[in-house]
Order: sequence, then C-alpha cells, then structure tokens
Amino acid sequence: HPPKPISHQELRDEIIRALDIKSQKYGKSLCSTLDALVYVGLPNRFLDIRSPVPGYEELINHGWRSVSFVIPPCSHVAFCEEIGPQFLASLSGQTKQEWKDPDGFFDL
Repeated sequence: HPPKPISHQELRDEIIRALDIKSQKYGKSLCSTLDALVYVGLPNRFLDIRSPVPGYEELINHGWRSVSFVIPPCSHVAFCEEIGPQFLASLSGQTKQEWKDPDGFFDL
C-alpha cells in the first residue's frame, strides 16, 4: 500500500491521547519540569506538512514545560513555556524537515 499523509490535526490528537496517560501518571507539578519528546512511528504514514497546524491548548493544560514530536523526516516544536529551553522556545510552532520536497519522500 502506498504511504498516506497524516495531518497536523490528526497527529495532534494522537499525541494528546498518548501524553494524557503520562500527565495523569506524573501530575501537573512534575509535568511542569518535563520536556516531552514524542517519536511517531506510524507504518505507511507521513506528516502532511502543508496541513494547518492546530493549537496545543490541551497539552499546555497538562502542564508540560514543552512538547515536541518527531515523525521522520520532520520534527515540530508544539510549544515551549518561558521556563523551557531557549533553543526549543526559538522553534516553538515550527515544523522542520530534512527533505525539502515532500512529494519526493517516496519513489512510487
């Protein structure tokens, strides 16, 4: 089967589900000291970098200091609080990719 794109919105929903479990385990006060980095490994899926980037209010409400994700070949810093690492704060809300032409990810 050819790979299918996943939108930022769909991916955000998956990340919220995963981190919701962690935030319940750790609690808001501990989450406020943690930077969450989520590696996304969905078979036959790739990030549609052209899709709109949604807000991450639910994760902010969990208390995380920052949340970022990697879905090769892309990475995205969802948000970073003021007390978070400066290098993440400077990239907050940005998607980065090594391969500049998303149509060239796969040889079909």
